[in-house]
Amino acid sequence: MAELGAFASNETIRKTLRIIIQEKYANSESFIRFGPVERIRTDGSDYVGFYPWIANADQLDETSADPHLEEIVIFINTNLSKFPEKERFPDDKKSSLFYVIYWLIYILLAAPFQTIIEHLSAFNLGLTQQELRQKLYCMTLAGWIGKTRYSNKEYYYVLFDIDPFDYAFRDKAQSRDTPRRKFLLAEELTRTGLLPEHVRTAALRARRQK
Repeated sequence: MAELGAFASNETIRKTLRIIIQEKYANSESFIRFGPVERIRTDGSDYVGFYPWIANADQLDETSADPHLEEIVIFINTNLSKFPEKERFPDDKKSSLFYVIYWLIYILLAAPFQTIIEHLSAFNLGLTQQELRQKLYCMTLAGWIGKTRYSNKEYYYVLFDIDPFDYAFRDKAQSRDTPRRKFLLAEELTRTGLLPEHVRTAALRARRQK
């Protein structure tokens, strides 16, 4: 029920969400009926299918569902045929911040939260500490980054040895040595705080495993 409520509240998911539910709940006074189910019906009255099967002790009585099986299959297939195989998610200008954060950690090899927020502040991205914590949490859940605790700090590191950005140079640039420039950048960024050897080893090992 919690997942149904979350899906019904998501603008992207709700467009393709369909519900099959027992007919006895069609007019029942409940949060589910007049909450997420009604929200889906508001988008389309034919987005919810009601069928009179019977459940005993939370177990489906299959014989009660058999006469309605064909109609249920039609309901499912009719709706599936309306959905595109792929859909582009709405562009979010703040989504680029995920790549900048990943790139910074990639260049630094590993970094504690305070170091990350200080460097991002220098980029004038308008990112608050709370927003950074939320993004780091999402990136951890997504498997983009990992973290390890050493001494009194928690260090973040990337899990893929892939630079998220391509690099280009001005036409008149004399030096086009991308690896050297990235090395010099990393050297400058880490100038004020060297990584403990244990953290460096853990971050490198995590990259090699991916």
